[in-house]
Amino acid sequence: SRGLGDLVKKLLKTFQSKRLGRTKGGAGSVMKQKWFSGFDWNSLLARELEVPIKPTVRSADDISNFDPYDEEDEAPGKPTGWFPEL
Repeated sequence: SRGLGDLVKKLLKTFQSKRLGRTKGGAGSVMKQKWFSGFDWNSLLARELEVPIKPTVRSADDISNFDPYDEEDEAPGKPTGWFPEL
């Protein structure tokens, strides 16, 4: 949708200081985007929203909701240094 395209475009500005949420309006400018119209921010803050998907978790170390992977897979390589200041 047009609202989503506008939101993504503003969030992905090249310069961080010009990104939505980093400008004068702060987080409020994100909340006022057309994509979020009708969203109940107060219910979110009060933790009253129903989650769309609630996974079943049997214990603190239950990993059944994650995809299996080969233990022998290589770890990712060194960071590229794309943004070394981060």
